[in-house]
Amino acid sequence: MPLPLLPIAWPVIHSAGGWVASINGTYLAGTLSGSYVASFIAGNTVLSGIVATTTTTAGAVGAYFGFN
Repeated sequence: MPLPLLPIAWPVIHSAGGWVASINGTYLAGTLSGSYVASFIAGNTVLSGIVATTTTTAGAVGAYFGFN
């Protein structure tokens, strides 16, 4: 089975003048940085945590209802 395509957070210029990671125009909290690269790394680190938490939660809920 192929792996699902995961979204990637891309840095955009924030109104404060720094870089902030964004997914579809939505800023990711805690990713405001002074450089493009740092914001890219921070954004995708935060995003991977969100995906892992969501996947774990969905698995736990599925197991509760017997969908595993």
